[in-house]
Amino acid sequence: MNFHLQIGHVSGPVVVNGRVYYSRNGVSVNGNTVTDAATGQRLSGRPIPHPERGSNVTYRGGEVWINGERIDPEEG
Repeated sequence: MNFHLQIGHVSGPVVVNGRVYYSRNGVSVNGNTVTDAATGQRLSGRPIPHPERGSNVTYRGGEVWINGERIDPEEG
């Protein structure tokens, strides 16, 4: 199934095609391209940790955790 996803700006982490994208500046999504919302630099993302657990996102003390693993923001 092909589809086109376009999101202007998200301040938290975003999951696209099984990868987590997260930047302190927020992220923008246009199709399969995910960029830093402020700089426009393409983000590489990382696979969802422990995908068998789903995608449980938690915010603790200003940090983002997905499935029990801390996700550090990419520098964009």
